Amino acid sequence: MNNNAWEDAYGDETTGPSTVVFFPDMSEFEKQDQNEEENNSNEGIASDWALKKIGTLQARLEAIQNAKDSKRFSGSNFYSKFSSSVIFNLANEVFGYNGWSSEIISSHLVHEQLNEENNEYSVKYNVVARIILKDGTYNDELGTGEASNMPHKNMCYNKGKKQAITDGLKNSILGLRDLLLENELKNFERVEQGKT
Repeated sequence: MNNNAWEDAYGDETTGPSTVVFFPDMSEFEKQDQNEEENNSNEGIASDWALKKIGTLQARLEAIQNAKDSKRFSGSNFYSKFSSSVIFNLANEVFGYNGWSSEIISSHLVHEQLNEENNEYSVKYNVVARIILKDGTYNDELGTGEASNMPHKNMCYNKGKKQAITDGLKNSILGLRDLLLENELKNFERVEQGKT
């Protein structure tokens, strides 16, 4: 082993292999942050697979909504009335069970209250949830959850946070249609620019 290889593997005689750097060069961290921002700037639909699947999801949601509306004779087209189990099952059917995943980006306690007379707790949470399709297409949405007048603090926090996470994931799945609309708008603008 030559001297340079030894130093690369074990450090030189003055620093040793496990020397702690107390004052690192901060420009390295700034470069790392810039690279992460560049990698995260590829919002939108990543592939034709995602475009087709999101279109299928949209068509299935519209079919379910139309069936509901025909029974009620109302013209409401508000997708958040779907239960979360319907949305999650539909996502599993359209994208496949291993075709999508989710993660929680942030969780924030908005409001907390204790009613000392009755010993009841109330909380409100906001959660930013992300759905990620297997091709890398993702969507972030906000979800809110509340729990009111619960007898135990831990029950209150658990219920509020679970409700916020479920709402955020549901909104993320439903928000994929916005990516589809943005993609269609970009295509329309390209066609219009080609005509002029």
